[in-house]
Amino acid sequence: MEIRASIHFMRGLENAFWSGRKQQMIFGDGGRFDGRGWLMPTEAELGGHRGIGTLSNWLDNYDLDTISHELTHGVVGLTAKLGDKQWDIGQTEKDKDGNWTNARSKALYSEAATLNEHIADCFSVMLKHYVHNPTAETGSWDFSPNVWSQMAMDANGWTENYGRKFRVPDDISKSQDDGPKYWDKREDFSNGKRYGLDSHINGGIASHTFYLAALDFKGNTWEGVGKVWYNALTDEEFKKPENQTFVG
Repeated sequence: MEIRASIHFMRGLENAFWSGRKQQMIFGDGGRFDGRGWLMPTEAELGGHRGIGTLSNWLDNYDLDTISHELTHGVVGLTAKLGDKQWDIGQTEKDKDGNWTNARSKALYSEAATLNEHIADCFSVMLKHYVHNPTAETGSWDFSPNVWSQMAMDANGWTENYGRKFRVPDDISKSQDDGPKYWDKREDFSNGKRYGLDSHINGGIASHTFYLAALDFKGNTWEGVGKVWYNALTDEEFKKPENQTFVG
């Protein structure tokens, strides 16, 4: 399909997102645009993150992770369509402030949307592995390492610079990745406002599972565990809203 990509969006946007309606990838600057121009990471920033080290490596990781993540949302939208049906359910069940009033509708949408984010992260890390050709044991499992500018880090109180981790961080309170990695630690899917709980919060549970499965498969992630995830994504049964859950 034809897709569009917009960069330096609004100049103040730290993050990036996919618009399914417009079939468009939209990228901010990770807090690296300060009004004067694009800010590359400093040598000190690069040296402080394991597995990066050089500007070339940083660009490879940053571009691959972010772009492939947003592209995968397009793939999900044309296969499993995670969250589409639940979205329809919730449209008539919002209060005057735009919050969903039906807990089950919120939970259904939140869980499906969380799986959507998780799958986008999985295919992002697999593409990075495919390009750099490591095994599951030796490859990088950080999503968008060193993505944030120091200004963004300081503003949010983060001391670890990456988007998300598949492994359990040593101290998840020091980074953007402050979500649980185990099912028994999950946040309630029916909590939250406007379209349910943030779909990025519980995604780390499924992504950590993907990481552990990849270690069991060994070898290349895209040739082993990746095929299992893709087969699930394209299975007709997965298009049914009642199956778009963590236990479905």
